Amino acid sequence: MNPIKLILGGVTALLGIILLMSSFEVVDTGYRGIRTQFGEILGEPLVEGLHFKTPFIQSILEMEVREQKIETEAASFTKDTQNVMVKVAVVLYPDPTKIHSMYQKFGRDWAEKLVLPAIQSSVKDTTSQYVADELVGVRERAQAAAFQDLKKVLAERNITVTSLQFVNLDFDDA
Repeated sequence: MNPIKLILGGVTALLGIILLMSSFEVVDTGYRGIRTQFGEILGEPLVEGLHFKTPFIQSILEMEVREQKIETEAASFTKDTQNVMVKVAVVLYPDPTKIHSMYQKFGRDWAEKLVLPAIQSSVKDTTSQYVADELVGVRERAQAAAFQDLKKVLAERNITVTSLQFVNLDFDDA
């Protein structure tokens, strides 16, 4: 047998295996896949599992759609202009069927661009309605008001908020 034919056959088989292996992508549980072709988003989000793609032309990006906890602090003023630093914990998740449009508009860091400013705004709006002395006493009511406000604002952006907790209220020493 001709050694050149053997080498060419081996190289062809190797290239075929590489081509076959790059034709499939697995989308993990808790994620949705976004199929792109030269940067353009194609179709609807892909559910978990094995998906075919055109090798070297298409790619599949994974975006997490599981519940996530975001903790942040919001500097705010009370009704009587007292400084209060509110540490907030929010649990939320993006709409799995709309994750491709969120990626298109905001990229992978959609939470930083959408959620953090909305949390800041909701907390500031809520705490400004109470006097510093009463804010601690009506913490649950203030927390519920901030939750409803945040839930409404983020629902318009295809994000579901499942809980909001005021972890800590820290007033100025003065």
